[in-house]
Amino acid sequence: MGSEERKNDRVAVSFVKHIACTSAMECFGVVGIANIPGADGLVHLLTNEELTKGVKVSMAPNKKIHIEVYVILEFGIRIETVAENLIDTIKYNVEKETGLKVGKVTVNVQSVRV
Repeated sequence: MGSEERKNDRVAVSFVKHIACTSAMECFGVVGIANIPGADGLVHLLTNEELTKGVKVSMAPNKKIHIEVYVILEFGIRIETVAENLIDTIKYNVEKETGLKVGKVTVNVQSVRV
Protein backbone atom coordinates (compact mmCIF):
# COMPACT_ATOMS: atom_id res chain seq x y z
CA MET A 1 0.00 0.00 0.00
CA GLY A 2 1.46 3.31 -1.06
CA SER A 3 1.66 6.46 1.03
CA GLU A 4 -1.05 8.10 -1.08
CA GLU A 5 -3.47 5.22 -0.35
CA ARG A 6 -2.75 5.42 3.39
CA LYS A 7 -3.35 9.17 3.30
CA ASN A 8 -6.67 8.66 1.48
CA ASP A 9 -7.68 6.00 4.03
CA ARG A 10 -6.92 8.39 6.92
CA VAL A 11 -8.98 11.13 5.25
CA ALA A 12 -11.87 8.70 4.66
CA VAL A 13 -11.79 7.49 8.28
CA SER A 14 -11.67 11.07 9.55
CA PHE A 15 -14.62 12.04 7.35
CA VAL A 16 -16.66 9.00 8.47
CA LYS A 17 -15.92 9.85 12.13
CA HIS A 18 -17.08 13.43 11.57
CA ILE A 19 -20.33 12.29 9.92
CA ALA A 20 -20.98 9.76 12.72
CA CYS A 21 -20.44 12.41 15.42
CA THR A 22 -22.64 14.98 13.71
CA SER A 23 -25.36 12.38 13.18
CA ALA A 24 -25.22 11.23 16.81
CA MET A 25 -25.44 14.78 18.18
CA GLU A 26 -28.61 15.39 16.13
CA CYS A 27 -30.45 12.43 17.70
CA PHE A 28 -33.01 13.01 20.45
CA GLY A 29 -31.82 11.86 23.86
CA VAL A 30 -28.09 12.21 23.19
CA VAL A 31 -26.34 14.54 25.66
CA GLY A 32 -22.97 14.17 23.97
CA ILE A 33 -20.14 11.99 22.74
CA ALA A 34 -17.98 10.30 25.38
CA ASN A 35 -14.33 9.40 25.26
CA ILE A 36 -13.35 5.86 24.42
CA PRO A 37 -12.67 4.36 27.87
CA GLY A 38 -9.04 4.10 28.83
CA ALA A 39 -7.21 2.36 31.62
CA ASP A 40 -8.59 4.78 34.22
CA GLY A 41 -12.18 3.81 33.36
CA LEU A 42 -13.40 7.41 33.66
CA VAL A 43 -15.98 8.77 31.24
CA HIS A 44 -15.62 12.32 29.94
CA LEU A 45 -18.03 14.37 27.86
CA LEU A 46 -16.01 15.52 24.85
CA THR A 47 -15.99 19.09 23.57
CA ASN A 48 -16.88 19.94 19.97
CA GLU A 49 -13.21 19.92 18.95
CA GLU A 50 -12.69 16.43 20.39
CA LEU A 51 -15.87 14.64 19.29
CA THR A 52 -14.17 12.28 16.85
CA LYS A 53 -12.20 10.80 19.76
CA GLY A 54 -15.43 9.08 20.79
CA VAL A 55 -15.77 7.12 17.55
CA LYS A 56 -13.90 4.09 16.19
CA VAL A 57 -14.01 3.26 12.50
CA SER A 58 -12.67 0.07 10.95
CA MET A 59 -12.93 -1.67 7.60
CA ALA A 60 -14.12 -5.27 7.55
CA PRO A 61 -12.62 -7.76 5.06
CA ASN A 62 -15.83 -7.52 3.02
CA LYS A 63 -15.10 -3.79 2.46
CA LYS A 64 -17.92 -2.67 4.75
CA ILE A 65 -17.30 -0.06 7.43
CA HIS A 66 -17.81 -0.83 11.10
CA ILE A 67 -18.50 2.16 13.33
CA GLU A 68 -18.42 2.18 17.11
CA VAL A 69 -19.70 5.29 18.89
CA TYR A 70 -19.53 6.10 22.61
CA VAL A 71 -22.36 8.30 23.89
CA ILE A 72 -23.85 9.84 27.00
CA LEU A 73 -27.64 9.79 27.04
CA GLU A 74 -30.30 11.85 28.75
CA PHE A 75 -31.85 10.40 31.92
CA GLY A 76 -35.40 9.11 31.62
CA ILE A 77 -35.43 8.09 27.98
CA ARG A 78 -35.66 4.58 26.53
CA ILE A 79 -32.06 3.62 25.82
CA GLU A 80 -33.07 0.96 23.31
CA THR A 81 -35.11 3.43 21.25
CA VAL A 82 -32.35 6.05 21.20
CA ALA A 83 -29.73 3.41 20.30
CA GLU A 84 -31.85 2.14 17.38
CA ASN A 85 -32.31 5.72 16.17
CA LEU A 86 -28.57 6.35 16.45
CA ILE A 87 -27.74 3.23 14.46
CA ASP A 88 -30.20 4.05 11.69
CA THR A 89 -29.21 7.73 11.49
CA ILE A 90 -25.46 7.12 11.47
CA LYS A 91 -25.72 4.32 8.91
CA TYR A 92 -27.96 6.35 6.59
CA ASN A 93 -25.86 9.54 6.76
CA VAL A 94 -22.50 7.80 6.28
CA GLU A 95 -23.75 5.81 3.30
CA LYS A 96 -25.43 8.88 1.78
CA GLU A 97 -22.42 11.20 2.20
CA THR A 98 -19.62 8.77 1.30
CA GLY A 99 -21.15 6.09 -0.92
CA LEU A 100 -19.48 3.48 1.30
CA LYS A 101 -21.44 0.58 2.77
CA VAL A 102 -21.81 0.39 6.55
CA GLY A 103 -21.82 -3.16 7.85
CA LYS A 104 -22.33 -2.48 11.53
CA VAL A 105 -22.87 0.40 13.93
CA THR A 106 -22.31 -0.28 17.61
CA VAL A 107 -23.60 2.15 20.22
CA ASN A 108 -21.87 2.11 23.60
CA VAL A 109 -23.78 4.01 26.28
CA GLN A 110 -21.10 5.22 28.66
CA SER A 111 -23.27 7.19 31.04
CA VAL A 112 -26.70 8.69 31.65
CA ARG A 113 -27.03 12.33 32.73
CA VAL A 114 -29.84 14.46 34.07
